[in-house]
Amino acid sequence: MRLFVFIVLLIAPIVSFSQSFTGGLKLGFDISQVDGDRRGGYSAIFPTGSLYAQTSFGDEQRASLALGVSYIRKGSKEIKKDEYGDITSIFAIRLQYIELPLTFSWQMNKFKIPRLVDYTFKNKFCLEAGVSYAYLMKAEVNEGQGFLAPDKAFFNYDCGIHFGLKYYIGEHFFLNYRFSYTFFFLPIRKHPGGQVYRLNRGVYNNVMIFTVGWEI
Repeated sequence: MRLFVFIVLLIAPIVSFSQSFTGGLKLGFDISQVDGDRRGGYSAIFPTGSLYAQTSFGDEQRASLALGVSYIRKGSKEIKKDEYGDITSIFAIRLQYIELPLTFSWQMNKFKIPRLVDYTFKNKFCLEAGVSYAYLMKAEVNEGQGFLAPDKAFFNYDCGIHFGLKYYIGEHFFLNYRFSYTFFFLPIRKHPGGQVYRLNRGVYNNVMIFTVGWEI
């Protein structure tokens, strides 16, 4: 109930100045890593899905603002093997979030660089940027004994920024790519010794999201 009230209060002022109001559904997967866990690479793959409400505004309705509710899992994974293919070590982080992304989109009609490129998009194409707040429902770490509660707790929130591309493949269907990263000054967990060096204040989620969407 509190989540519903929050969404209504946030969108209501925007809707009052807009000319259209739509909604949609997105399903897909994300690949992620946890910067600061001393493992590298987008090796963790998780399913994700979201619902969102969107309002368009401006003279040509090219700008829009959307607020979504997403289920998303983030984390990292590293499996090491010896020369014979036997597993020697396992490390994985699995974080389950309910996320509220707020996204501004701008529809591009053409891409033009004088004397080089002048391309008009046949289908609707949008650039995205926004912020998000995610609530951590469950955190687990696997260090070879199965997924267990971590020794050092993660914060119960993840505040981040995201950028993306949205391309419509029909009147209602679209493909969406989004890159998301935790705010530098709000890490998801502190370093083991509590070290801080400039913008490096702890551990951060680094996520790329690929979805197929349907919009009314």
